[in-house]
Amino acid sequence: HNNRNLATAAAVVLMGSYIWLQNYPKLALQSANSKAGLAASMPAFLPSSYNLKTTATSPGLVTLNFTSPSATEALKIAQARTTWDSSSLLDNFVAKNTDDYATVQGQGLTIYLFNNNHATWVNRGIWYSIEGAGRLSREQILKIAYSL
Repeated sequence: HNNRNLATAAAVVLMGSYIWLQNYPKLALQSANSKAGLAASMPAFLPSSYNLKTTATSPGLVTLNFTSPSATEALKIAQARTTWDSSSLLDNFVAKNTDDYATVQGQGLTIYLFNNNHATWVNRGIWYSIEGAGRLSREQILKIAYSL
C-alpha cells in the first residue's frame, strides 16, 4: 500500500518535471519579454538537438541562447526594438561589419547572411540576429528565421 503511494508520488514528480521542461521555454520567454518590455518570439523551428539554455534581457532586447550536445558554441537569437528598416540595417550595421554578405529575400523578409552563417533582418519594428550558427546549413538558418 505504501509502495503504491510512493510510485504515484514519483509519477507526479516525473510528470511535473516533464511539463516544466515542455513549458520552460514559454515561461522563460514571457519573463524575458516582461523584463525587456518587448514581444520577442521563440522560433517555431530549431534543429532537434538544440534546447533553450538561458535568456538575457536588457531594455528593448531579448537574447535566447540555445545549446546542443553536438555544437561547441551556443546558438544566439537576439531580438530588439528598432526604428530601422532593411536598408538602414544594411547601411548602419551589415556594411559596417563586412563587405562580404548575401541578401536573401523570402516570406516578406530581407535577410542578410555574413561571417560564417550570422543572419540579421528587420521585421515589424524588431531587429533579429542569429549568431553561433556555424555548424548549421544556410537552409536551417533561413528556416529558423522564417519561423520567428
